[in-house]
Amino acid sequence: MKPVDIGSARPLSRVDELRVLAGFAVQPFVAALVAFITFQLTEFTGRLLYGQRSFDPLDSATAFAIGVGIVAIGVTVFGALPVLTWKLKHGPLTRRQVFVSGALLGNLPSALIVCGLVIDQLRRDASPDLGALTYGLPGLIRVITFGSFIGITSAAVFWWLAGRHIVEGSKWRASSEPNG
Repeated sequence: MKPVDIGSARPLSRVDELRVLAGFAVQPFVAALVAFITFQLTEFTGRLLYGQRSFDPLDSATAFAIGVGIVAIGVTVFGALPVLTWKLKHGPLTRRQVFVSGALLGNLPSALIVCGLVIDQLRRDASPDLGALTYGLPGLIRVITFGSFIGITSAAVFWWLAGRHIVEGSKWRASSEPNG
């Protein structure tokens, strides 16, 4: 097959490009599904922090999943795609890189929200209280754990659909093997 260039990254075959497309296309659905399945745990840990529960758990889980899925579209397009392109420019893709990137990108929305709230407080000449923004250390741990879990699960699905094939079929791997 004739290799096709994604931006200025290393060439991928048409089959690899389709695998990458599939790996990215499912990300919002994976994130939404994980959010829906883990909603009860997310709500329970939140209840411990701020003492409220949802009136209708199914509706709340559905709304939560839809919100996470919508955010995952932006993270995939504006985060994961540029990271993959950059990684492919600099050598072979590894499982470790995919999973670490997934954990970091999974926490990106929360980090941006907290940064936005801090900037808003600074604009109003108020002293930003990170404890109040995240419900203290337990809330921060909860947010990081949830973001990491969503990100790593999404990265695992991407790796299964596309990443492992890109490595296996790459020139990088063939050139690093003896007699290759």
